[in-house]
Amino acid sequence: MLEHFIKKRYIGPVVDLIDDGIEKANFLNNQVETHNFKIVLTKTNVVVGKIDYRFGNAFELYYAGHIGYRIFPEFRGHSYAYYATKVILDVIRHHKNINSVIITCSPDNIASLKTIERLGAKLIETVYVPSNHYLYRRNEKIKNIYFIDLF
Repeated sequence: MLEHFIKKRYIGPVVDLIDDGIEKANFLNNQVETHNFKIVLTKTNVVVGKIDYRFGNAFELYYAGHIGYRIFPEFRGHSYAYYATKVILDVIRHHKNINSVIITCSPDNIASLKTIERLGAKLIETVYVPSNHYLYRRNEKIKNIYFIDLF
């Protein structure tokens, strides 16, 4: 479980991640833990967004991804999602059973596409989201699915 290796704060060169708690949910009878972090500017504690890591292999995670980030509108355009994802990937690498992650985005989300490509993720496929998936109900009907090898 993630509680065993997550600390209070992870330091990065541009942004830090501050622990914001764990949520547990069941998706189609599969347990998924979501570990939430605030993204803060290093040395300032100004919160610029949020990032989370979803632990598990449920059906939902193929379309939603293991990592999700949101940068607040007034802070966009500074690569904070990229830097936060680099930090969280380092955190995930320390979990012995995790060799890779999936990260996804809608094909029309140009900022996220640039972030994911800059991370060196490999495009697996572009898919239609199944109608029984929560993303479909949020009107996210097409996703690019990317793979990131952690080693």
